[in-house]
Amino acid sequence: MIAHSIAKEINDNYWIAMSAYGISNIYTYTHNGSEAIKYAEIGVDQFRLINRQPQINYAMLSLAGAYSNGGSLDKAIILSTQLIDSAKKCNDSYLDVEARRTAGLAYLKMKRISDAFHLFHDIVRSDQAEISDSLYLLLTYIRLGDMDSALDLSKRCSNLSNGIGNWMKCEIYEAMDSIPQAMNSLKKMNSETDSILRNILTQNITGTVSEFYDYEQSVREAELKNTRIIIWYSAVIIVIFLIIGLVYAARYRKKQEERINRNIEIAENLREMIAINNKDAKSRIQSLLAERFDILDNLCQILYEKNNSSVAKKQVSKEIDSLIEQLSKDEKKLQELSDYIDTHYDGIMTKLKTDFPNMLDMDYRLFLYSILGFSNSAIAMFLGEEKITAVYARRKRLKNKFRTKNTKYKEDYLNIIS
Repeated sequence: MIAHSIAKEINDNYWIAMSAYGISNIYTYTHNGSEAIKYAEIGVDQFRLINRQPQINYAMLSLAGAYSNGGSLDKAIILSTQLIDSAKKCNDSYLDVEARRTAGLAYLKMKRISDAFHLFHDIVRSDQAEISDSLYLLLTYIRLGDMDSALDLSKRCSNLSNGIGNWMKCEIYEAMDSIPQAMNSLKKMNSETDSILRNILTQNITGTVSEFYDYEQSVREAELKNTRIIIWYSAVIIVIFLIIGLVYAARYRKKQEERINRNIEIAENLREMIAINNKDAKSRIQSLLAERFDILDNLCQILYEKNNSSVAKKQVSKEIDSLIEQLSKDEKKLQELSDYIDTHYDGIMTKLKTDFPNMLDMDYRLFLYSILGFSNSAIAMFLGEEKITAVYARRKRLKNKFRTKNTKYKEDYLNIIS
């Protein structure tokens, strides 16, 4: 009832239907026919609103049962017949048997024995049959006067000693005019019925209500506990994310500092290259840096004068980043440098390409940067290597390649790369 009330408050058709379906079944079990019908109809209507299958079919099955128990036998048969057709369309054998059973019981109550016989006969032949189905079929044999089939079936029924079994024995003995045996079976049936009735009448309704309130209290306590657990887990997750964020930020900052420091090394390398007392070398550097030469020269001077201040470092690092981008990815600029070196170093780059036509681009650029006088730290940045040891390893492999090549320019190559 509480679930049904909440579902209506939030206008959730699915749970209005589900809770009504459950309430209807409870009223059916407690023999409250009119209430069972009321809630079964709500269940069917709500499932139809959301067009939810197979729930519609099974809600209709529940309603058909409620109609049968409540005395609306015609309605029960109409619904059950519709469900038998639906079961065939969706190939649902369980629904088919349940619908036939509901219709069969309604036919028995209406004393339409022949119709009930056909339905229970089909059910007993299926793999969904229950013991009660055989007993209801047995009853139809008796009512139709086919005692031979009734007696034969009774021998094959495993349990005729209680409940509906005593009823069937009573019917058989009555049909055979065995009145004492019929009365004996009837007494047993009445005794069982009285026992069930006494159990129902002696139920502690007050205790049940008290248990319900205790249950509600336990539910509230469980919800409070769950809320606390959720808050605790949320707090833990937030702390974990904060720690991850701090670790990431620390790593990012450390990586940035390492990059700035490496850029400063390149800047110092450039400063040394600029400071060389060699007009030809300085001319090469000016050509290399082009429009950035004056900017970097001034920034390096600021860095020197301000004793490596953080602001100056960041300014220098920013310019170095632009330079790295230019010297590592700008194909046009790299080709200009290669042509410039060819002009001033007796065509060394052309000779290299001729002698080593399949040389890797990374090796070719390492050779180029080495001629220009860049340090290993600078070259590592230009090549996109994380560690300077990668430059040493590449330089070593390149030396071995030059040594094993039979070319008259071998010594020139080795002198440059060394």
